[in-house]
Amino acid sequence: VYDSTPNQRQVAELVRQLHRATGKEGPAVVEKPPIPMQAGWPDPLLDSVRSLRRDPYWMAAQGQQLIAQGRIDEGIIELERAAGAAPDDWTLAAQVGRIYLSASRLQRAEEFLSRSIDRFPQAFDLWRLRGSSRLIQQRWNEAAGDFRRALKLKPDDASARSDLGFCLQQQGQFDSAKQEFTEAIRLDPALSTA
Repeated sequence: VYDSTPNQRQVAELVRQLHRATGKEGPAVVEKPPIPMQAGWPDPLLDSVRSLRRDPYWMAAQGQQLIAQGRIDEGIIELERAAGAAPDDWTLAAQVGRIYLSASRLQRAEEFLSRSIDRFPQAFDLWRLRGSSRLIQQRWNEAAGDFRRALKLKPDDASARSDLGFCLQQQGQFDSAKQEFTEAIRLDPALSTA
């Protein structure tokens, strides 16, 4: 037998106590008889909710929603849980890295992305994101190495070429920087107006 209102008796008692405390007589509380379980409901529904809560993509969506609400720490925790729950999906790891970067948590971004790169060495986005973290920290040589590795995986990415050119420029390697900028503009002419 399934009771549709498992705390009905407690609620009824609280209402009685509230009325006694205020000195007012309230309406009589009528307790309903329990409703018998029908065709397995609600167990299948609860099972689907439980499984949804374990779904990494649902966790990632929840994390993004928390971040959109300004609850960045909670959102990051949820995104990291999602990435851990889907150990074969590098895209969730990239989401976490992007959030760390946009929240200016550069050290955490680099640590997380380094661990993720160890698991997914063929993931262009992870190399690119770690390169961006190092670029922001003005660690030009390390950032350039990450962008080079990213470009080995995806040679036609204009923004990685542009960022590599910037790193090379900062290191005084002007000819190499010019080559990278030229190639970036060839790949994406919109960069010439930036």
